Amino acid sequence: MDALGGPPGLDTGYSFYFVPAFVMGQVQFCYAEGTFDSKMGQGMWNGKLAKRQDALVVSWRPRDQLGNVPATAASVGYTPEEVLVPGVGVQGRHWILISDVNDEVRIAHEVGHVLGLLHEHQRSDPSALAAAVPPDEARRRLRDDYAFCAKYNFPGPAYVRGADQPGPIDGDPAEGPLDFDWDSIMIYPSDALTDTAACRADLEKCPLKRKAGIDVVSGKKKFEFVLRRGRPSGRDAEFVRRYYGFVEG
Repeated sequence: MDALGGPPGLDTGYSFYFVPAFVMGQVQFCYAEGTFDSKMGQGMWNGKLAKRQDALVVSWRPRDQLGNVPATAASVGYTPEEVLVPGVGVQGRHWILISDVNDEVRIAHEVGHVLGLLHEHQRSDPSALAAAVPPDEARRRLRDDYAFCAKYNFPGPAYVRGADQPGPIDGDPAEGPLDFDWDSIMIYPSDALTDTAACRADLEKCPLKRKAGIDVVSGKKKFEFVLRRGRPSGRDAEFVRRYYGFVEG
């Protein structure tokens, strides 16, 4: 909310907000009492919310018996019922998974997904500014090379170019890669989902890093560590105002 300048309204230029689901003055959970399995993320939908197209399932996921941290994820954007593909359920199609290890920055990242924001580093034209494992090679090695997966310990689809947002980038094509938003809360830091100590000691072990030109002495390419962003960027906020703009009346 701070990044957007305050609460929704005319002055801040946006209108979205989250509220508990009420029916006849009573707060309703998305799933019928006693039916939701937090590990599976499934349950019997609350019939009182059958017509709520904007319902967002907020699911807390516990650690497993071995103490492993559950995945944090979210659906992307609002999906009207009339455009759902076959096999996708009407109820529970908007969701966010969190756990007790997530801080407010990670949750804000997932809320960005809920609103329709995607990973900045997965756009189709990042190669002039960002360096990552080449997409074709990454797909092959993540499929065939166990040692490669173990070395980086990260899920490939979170990095492969275009995997999360196919098609052209919204904006002026003339600006090209200069439009890349390094300050977006949707970009992964260099040590995300990998060995932080190894990555910070050697950028070659980072799955994602920022290109920093050519070293004038050695002639080799230079790279920079991508830091974790602590709040949404100005362009993140612009996205929210554009697609969730405030309308009087």
